[in-house]
Amino acid sequence: MRSKRFLKFLPVVLWSSFSIAIYAAQFIPLIASSIKIGTAEEKSAKACAAMVGIGLGEIFGSLGNGWLHDKMGTKRFALYNIVILLIAFGLLIAYTAYDTYNLPFAGLMTFVWGF
Repeated sequence: MRSKRFLKFLPVVLWSSFSIAIYAAQFIPLIASSIKIGTAEEKSAKACAAMVGIGLGEIFGSLGNGWLHDKMGTKRFALYNIVILLIAFGLLIAYTAYDTYNLPFAGLMTFVWGF
């Protein structure tokens, strides 16, 4: 934790931790609110089904991002993460504006957040 190389990478690690902990907890109510029909339990179940994408994104992201970080270096990888973050925010804004439950779209949005 004290090396100069890790200090450059620390914001990436912190962002990953905070985004999964805070934003993922907000996705279930967001996705459930976009479901117009059904009981609260059905809405929650459909929202949790869409959240499978975040787990898959974490798995594929950890495998791909480790390799990519080794190839690109820390500075370029940090810029790559900023681009992925902008894409994730764009999908979140698009999903919120669309405001209709769509499992593939919700799954894609959560996948990119996990990635």
